[in-house]
Formats: sequence, structure tokens, C-alpha cells
Amino acid sequence: MHNLIDKTPLTSEELASQCVALTHAALFTDEVVIREALLFILLEKTSVLYEMLPEPVEVNHA
Repeated sequence: MHNLIDKTPLTSEELASQCVALTHAALFTDEVVIREALLFILLEKTSVLYEMLPEPVEVNHA
């Protein structure tokens, strides 16, 4: 059987696009259970996206 899961890491742009799609789907569904599941997945993906951001650079204003 072929491997159906692509384990290639997502880029930040791909992850951001998935977050937008999940947000859109959650906003336009009338099913509460589906909305909760989509928002849970969105929360997980948003956390991963934040981890991908570079550390803020501290600027010394002397």
C-alpha cells in the first residue's frame, strides 16, 4: 500500500493558508460539533505557526 500521508514539513505560508481555510470553514458551518473540531485544529496549527516565527530581536535604546 502506498504511503498516503506526506510527512514533508509545512512552510509557514502553507500553514498560514491552512489556518485561513480552517477559520473560513469554522465561520460558515452551522454544526456546533464540526465548528469545535475545526477550532481545535486551528488552535493546534496556530501554535505551530507561532513556534515557526523568529525570536524577537531586542533593541537597546541607549
